[in-house]
Amino acid sequence: MTLGKKLKVFKVGLVLTLLWTVISPTLVLAEDQGTGLGDFSSQLASQLNLEVDQAAAMDPATGQALFRYQDDELHGIASLTKLLSLYVVYDAIKAGKLDFDTKIPVSEGVAELSRQPNLSNVPLDTSEDFYTAGDLIDATLIYSANSAIVALAQYVAGDEATFVDQMGDKLESLGITDYKLYTASGLDGKYQTTHGDQYTSQDENQMRGIDLLRMTQHLLKDYPDILTRSAVPVKDFQVNPETSFRMVNFNEFLPGLAHGREDVLGLKTGTEDLAGACILIVSRINDRPVLLVTLGARDNEARYRETNKLLNGLQDNLAWTLIHQKGEVFASRDQVAVYQGRQDQVDLLYQDNSAAFLPKGLDWAQEKVEAYAENWQYTPQGSLQVKAPLDPDQAVNQVTIDLPFLEDAEGQAMTLTNAIVPSEEVESLSPIVRVTRRMSQLIETLVDQVEHWLHSQAAKAN
Repeated sequence: MTLGKKLKVFKVGLVLTLLWTVISPTLVLAEDQGTGLGDFSSQLASQLNLEVDQAAAMDPATGQALFRYQDDELHGIASLTKLLSLYVVYDAIKAGKLDFDTKIPVSEGVAELSRQPNLSNVPLDTSEDFYTAGDLIDATLIYSANSAIVALAQYVAGDEATFVDQMGDKLESLGITDYKLYTASGLDGKYQTTHGDQYTSQDENQMRGIDLLRMTQHLLKDYPDILTRSAVPVKDFQVNPETSFRMVNFNEFLPGLAHGREDVLGLKTGTEDLAGACILIVSRINDRPVLLVTLGARDNEARYRETNKLLNGLQDNLAWTLIHQKGEVFASRDQVAVYQGRQDQVDLLYQDNSAAFLPKGLDWAQEKVEAYAENWQYTPQGSLQVKAPLDPDQAVNQVTIDLPFLEDAEGQAMTLTNAIVPSEEVESLSPIVRVTRRMSQLIETLVDQVEHWLHSQAAKAN
């Protein structure tokens, strides 16, 4: 696509985006539905009339799954594969096998691949020492250059087939065991530069959408440089000393591009015959980064329309919700007795924030179930009892909060935990003071008993 055509598409996309923003109402989820993640996801997908094969969203900071739609089966991932491939490359950089300035050889076969029609590529010349690893990484992320990632794969592993094995090893190390991998680029298996003759056009790389997000969560935590490079909208690639190639980022959600959104921070698109049009982005809900992927849109425009629709729907219907706030009073001092302390009472506080994404309107106070790591002790008067010495940095107990909506990316229930701590330091009494206080208590008890006996005797005499 020429730059002029891209600008025309940009104008159309901008109008559509603004129109959606104006007319999109906040969705009201039916109250008679369940409150689990599956209930929320299926109802939202239905109300949005979501037209993709799979979709998923998660909070990378906590691992909380925010949306899961039809992602129980493997699906083609096309050039989203390149995120996994770059994970292996960056691991090799970390291990010292290369750096961003390392010159990467380009074989004749890779140079030929770079000039095949209908494939996303930057043109490469056969070379031993012209292209740096950093150049090829940028071409991979910005322009989804198949030849660039294959050249990196051959350098890191010796050949593409061995590199694909390393990609599988990486997934296994992250606990992801359900996948099919044939190429480093995301092209179908017949394009593999080692054993392509063993595969057909039906052999496409496959993963589940939610597992792509799990992998990306670790990728961005380990190598945030990936996100930074993926967010570059336009860059020139030096093909040879005389020729440069203008790369306009295929992720049209980037600000300033055809479907630009200010809340999209970057990542990657992918398109293949079986996979359809796919995209994985980093965006924001309530100013928190979230990962979102859609797989199997009908075409490029549907990719952006449906993903835009889903992102808006999630922003309209989810809120970062504070269950307990750091420093919030768990129990006030008039409800807490200190045993063997230099003072008799103390406030108990929540040590940290307990928060998660929850559907707007969810009555979480009614839904939550709280449990404690240890049984509380009570005085005869019914106050909580804690034993000195007490330190504000040392928990006296821990609360676990369960909510039906909370689920991780592996489909397991999530809980929130928080420590209960004293508001101040309370020293314990010395042994002498403890004995003296105990004797005083015994004397007071004895005096009370004697007075009670005398009153009873006087009553009998009357």
